Amino acid sequence: MNDISKNNLFYDLYDVVFAGKDYAGEVEAALRLGTSSSVSPQRILEVGCGTGNHTVQLLARGLSVTAVDIDEEMAARCRRKVAANFSASECVVLTSAIEDMSLAPFDLCLALFNVINYVPTREGLRQFFSAVRRLVRPQHRLVFDAWNGTAALNDPPQRKTRRVTVDDAEYTVDLSPATDIAAKRTRLVYEIVRHVAGQETARVSHSFDHTLWTPQEISADLASAGLTLSATYPGTDFSRQATAADWKLTFVAET
Repeated sequence: MNDISKNNLFYDLYDVVFAGKDYAGEVEAALRLGTSSSVSPQRILEVGCGTGNHTVQLLARGLSVTAVDIDEEMAARCRRKVAANFSASECVVLTSAIEDMSLAPFDLCLALFNVINYVPTREGLRQFFSAVRRLVRPQHRLVFDAWNGTAALNDPPQRKTRRVTVDDAEYTVDLSPATDIAAKRTRLVYEIVRHVAGQETARVSHSFDHTLWTPQEISADLASAGLTLSATYPGTDFSRQATAADWKLTFVAET
């Protein structure tokens, strides 16, 4: 059995593991929610672009995109994905924290797939929202999703296992969450095992933390940054406002 470096297999399989995610539908909805006037946003700031699955959906709609991620390997994979399908003039991919950015102004900021749950402190969350306020045009929008910390603390995420086949290999992806209620944090531990012809050929673990922000904390920190929370929806159900029991939330805020 060959060991693989800590991250490579996780990054290699990232798109496969999350292949069931409706990136196109999420982008379509986010753009609809992010339109604050009769003119649709054209210059998009995408925070936490990952490997670029939302990015290419934005570019496919003819939008100008600046995509950022603090993870160099994620950003590199996004760059390659973009370069394979679009011209360099359509998209800039940066390895950066949003707080360090100076490019402005943007018509809309998107932070999809639980980006703010990676922020570890309240001060960091306030700085994140303040950076959005600085980078997005007045009376324009921020659209982001997140775990509902209230619901996640009451009903913590449970272990899940899935199997994925790629070419001649079968992968078992085991997700083991560990929630620290006092710290309001869930550690997500992925263990990935590769089998070829029934034989285990590689095994790797990859972990990261999700901070369980409550809707009240998010609302307060948006306000402290000068942003106005205009709507909170349960996931992708935009027919009603979210409740405390809804596990996944989508927020719309205005600058």
